[in-house]
Amino acid sequence: MCSSLGKEWRDLCLAPDMSIRDALRCIDKAAKQFALAVDGDGVLVGVLTDGNIRRALISGSTLESPVDRIMTADPARVDATVTAEQAMRLMTEKDVSHLPVVDGGGRVIGLWSRKDLQSTKELPNSVVLMAGGLGTRLGSLTETCPKPMLRVGEQPLLEIILRQYVRTGFRRFYMAVNYLADSIIEHFGDGSAFGCRIEYLRENKRMGTAGALSLLPAQELPFLVANGDVLTHMNMRWLLFDHVVRGAAATMVVKRHSFTVPYGVVDADAGGVITGIREKPEYNFCVNAGMYAISPDILPLIPADTFFDMPDLFKALVAGGRKPFIYQTEDYWLDIGHIGDYERAQRDMVE
Repeated sequence: MCSSLGKEWRDLCLAPDMSIRDALRCIDKAAKQFALAVDGDGVLVGVLTDGNIRRALISGSTLESPVDRIMTADPARVDATVTAEQAMRLMTEKDVSHLPVVDGGGRVIGLWSRKDLQSTKELPNSVVLMAGGLGTRLGSLTETCPKPMLRVGEQPLLEIILRQYVRTGFRRFYMAVNYLADSIIEHFGDGSAFGCRIEYLRENKRMGTAGALSLLPAQELPFLVANGDVLTHMNMRWLLFDHVVRGAAATMVVKRHSFTVPYGVVDADAGGVITGIREKPEYNFCVNAGMYAISPDILPLIPADTFFDMPDLFKALVAGGRKPFIYQTEDYWLDIGHIGDYERAQRDMVE
């Protein structure tokens, strides 16, 4: 986008009374095919595209004509609650290449771009893969093999995850390792065989799903974190873009989960009087999917050399008045926690 990873969209903003010539300079400088017309308060009033300009010049406008005569007024826009996944779907439905993101006052705060969302161009942001767990719930399977190295199909689970990130443009990785760490390091090395760079965060003891982040070198950009036992088809690039365009302190990926009680549920008041009976009610809720986007300024919240889980970090953010967000995915997702999950992963890989 122009871009969710920064503030480059500001270079596309121009006043509606500026000339077409000025607009062309703006569009050319930003190397895009459009510009955003905003008023003095930054409120979006229109969008100007190459097509608008061509049609205007053919119809007799000159390079000195003002932008507000030829722009598309009241263009499609979204607010910051729209995720990258939803934005992509909307752009496809509306057949547009971009969607401005505005706040409650209509001021531009970001921009979704179909081209950038579809891109696999290399990103400078890091990814931390948590691969230090014991995997005790998988019994004998992990006695001599760390869970992330269990094979799903022809590849270790962690390799499948790594390659997915590489395909979407990530090249800088940290792997947090502990249990049977040498087998992971021996397989992946410095990452060059996988088209990336890998460094290792060695845990001297169990540090939880967030504690190992205290071992990271200083980070200047938002980065992603993922458990090394989660399979998904989700585009991680979109998670990062969504995190930045919202200005989130941290973002947690969640998956909708439904549960049907197989009995009639009886409601009663404090005196034992029945107030209602619900036959096999269904409950819907969001579960933590084990994938996150983190802004570097919250790293000081993670204590050094201490067991610390991701829910602890998000609770600390809420208690401190920060803004953690969720990113709800509808894509395939499987947390390999038990033998049944591992067996399902094998079947899913075949399918």
